[in-house]
Amino acid sequence: MHNRLARSLAPLRTFALAGAWLFIAFSFARLFWVVGAKWVDPSGTYKLLYTVVGDRSYDAVGLTYTGLVGLLTAIAQTVLVVAAVLVTVPPLRRNARWRHIGHSVLCGWSALWALNLVWLTGVDGGSLAQATLLCLLCGCTAYRAVTGWSTHGDRPSPSKSPAPPTPPPIPQRRAAIGPGSWMNCRSLT
Repeated sequence: MHNRLARSLAPLRTFALAGAWLFIAFSFARLFWVVGAKWVDPSGTYKLLYTVVGDRSYDAVGLTYTGLVGLLTAIAQTVLVVAAVLVTVPPLRRNARWRHIGHSVLCGWSALWALNLVWLTGVDGGSLAQATLLCLLCGCTAYRAVTGWSTHGDRPSPSKSPAPPTPPPIPQRRAAIGPGSWMNCRSLT
């Protein structure tokens, strides 16, 4: 029964991991676009998510970049997301602590996108399909984090020296204590 259930869920796992990587690729594309555009024109404003209702613009929190601070924010976010992905991919995920931090950063990043899009959809009554898709991709990122979280197969961190081997126990001689044991003592006088 368990094996049949595991086999039936295998395609779902594959789709979930593919969805997480789709979100990562989408994030890279958007972040690199913002950094490139801001590098050319640092004074401009670039918005990854926004909506306009009437004559008022609603901007996504943490995904709007204005001026030099916006350029520095975009560069910092790009470096953070790239580093988070690098410490979570199998060849580089040696240290469990860094892998956990990387997965946490990616989950937070996907939640930022999903919550902003849900909020903007609520403001303008826009595309519920987009908000649903981004929430699903956020769930895929969380699934990737859960499956990559375990410490099974961790190798020791190169920064830590291995613990020295413990010496074998020294055999202890038992003292003969009991009646008459005092008689075995020799007098030095």
